[in-house]
Amino acid sequence: MSQPFDTIVIGAGVSELVAANYLAKAGQRVLVLEEHEQSGGVHVTEETVPGFRFDTGASDIGYVNPQIIRDLELGRHGLDILSVEPTVFSPVENGDGLLLGKGADTVASIARLSSVDASKWPPFTERMARLARFLWLLYSEAP
Repeated sequence: MSQPFDTIVIGAGVSELVAANYLAKAGQRVLVLEEHEQSGGVHVTEETVPGFRFDTGASDIGYVNPQIIRDLELGRHGLDILSVEPTVFSPVENGDGLLLGKGADTVASIARLSSVDASKWPPFTERMARLARFLWLLYSEAP
């Protein structure tokens, strides 16, 4: 007896949906199984109180490879990734807060709390940029 599917993907999170799409584009007959009513894994918005919708899991999908966006035509299907600046706000006890982003305002924000840490921010971000370039090489290779 032949099986109706070549591949069964367990879970309908972002990574699983991307994998299922690529497999289907390659000619596989794919079945995606998800235990929840809504796909998206931790990236879901739910109405937790009548009339109010919230991200109940992750609200930031993190890095998305632009090639995946192009290959799967995600923009045509409604994907719109918005950049927010600053990217992080962390309140502190005295009523102030730390704003982190890409610009020079980040150094000034850190300096309000620690001049030592502010001076270390630029070399830290450069080190992280080098690490990101290295990781990009790893992510770009087929397993």
